[in-house]
Amino acid sequence: MIRASSMSDSPQKGLLLYRDMRRRGVSADPLSSSFAIKCCIRCHDACKVFDEIPQRDTIAWNVMISCLIRNKRSRDALNLFDVMQSSKYECEPDDVTCLLLLQACAHLNALEFGERIHRYIMEHGYGAALNLSNSLISMYSRAMISGLAANGYGIEAIEAFQEMQRLGIWPDDQTFTGVLSACSHSGLLITSMAVRPDSTIWRTLLGACRIYGDVTLGERVIEHLIELKAQEAGDKVAEVRKLMKEKSIQTTPGCSTIELKGTVHDFVVDDVLHPRKSEIYKTLNEINKQLKIAGYVVEPSSELHKIDEKEKGYVLSYHSEKLAVAFGVLATPPGTTLRVANNLRLCVDCHNFLKTFSWVYNRDVVLRDHNRFHHFRGGLCSCNDYW
Repeated sequence: MIRASSMSDSPQKGLLLYRDMRRRGVSADPLSSSFAIKCCIRCHDACKVFDEIPQRDTIAWNVMISCLIRNKRSRDALNLFDVMQSSKYECEPDDVTCLLLLQACAHLNALEFGERIHRYIMEHGYGAALNLSNSLISMYSRAMISGLAANGYGIEAIEAFQEMQRLGIWPDDQTFTGVLSACSHSGLLITSMAVRPDSTIWRTLLGACRIYGDVTLGERVIEHLIELKAQEAGDKVAEVRKLMKEKSIQTTPGCSTIELKGTVHDFVVDDVLHPRKSEIYKTLNEINKQLKIAGYVVEPSSELHKIDEKEKGYVLSYHSEKLAVAFGVLATPPGTTLRVANNLRLCVDCHNFLKTFSWVYNRDVVLRDHNRFHHFRGGLCSCNDYW
């Protein structure tokens, strides 16, 4: 009955049957437990059932991995690949495990982990399986498209997408996100697609509208974002920021990190917690002075809060990216490439700042923001000012 419920339109009935069975003291075998996990809609329920299985076979692990992927916990699903093989469980992944994990890798663009799965497939004799071969092709092509787009190779990403179509690989929402990003880098714009766009795709399209000044299409995109209650769109438009305030949705605070000698240093806007804060602010003030001499001008439109122009200039001067770069200048020899990561989309002002900085200070800066990589060198950026 649990098995039948897991394949029906009311899978929760199977979970209730399983719980009733356990309350009555009836022990569950791995097969019935696996079907009970399939009945779970929430990961919390699935994990609880999974933990009750005395001897977890490969089927049970596969069902748990599938449940995590279905609930958008792909990273946790990948972790189980190592856990199930550990000395504690000694359970060998099979072809189904590999198929599920390749799907998770494709979703996360986790190419390195995908290569691990690829090696496992070849070492364990699954290489001839057509479904695995198709999943490998799909993972590599999607990772290629997103990787090319994220590093400024828009035309090459579009060519990879066309090749993917020629091979008969059906694109998903993540593939379209990569293609949209590539199109915005290459002067093209896509307004229709074969899959239902999610908030990530709409935000990418909104970025393209901003770049090309397409107000009409931009307004349509904003309507869709509002409908989807896109929580991460606060750094794109004031309209979405207003919606988030009304709905009490909190944006993630901007944070930038820079790694030096194995230690990760993190900064937020107006940061006062770093032990070398006085030196950092002194260095940043000197950088700002030199860049302004070279022609850099603060872009007030990058600050969306309702404050006067003078306050905007002050707030923008101490964005977390700039503090991280200032610390890099302070702590590394001249000419050292600075590698910074930021959890939000890079604002226009910081982008202009970093372009000018790379030219004036003769330093390369590689910055990974929420959307892509930016490689700054000699006053230019790899994104060609499309991001």
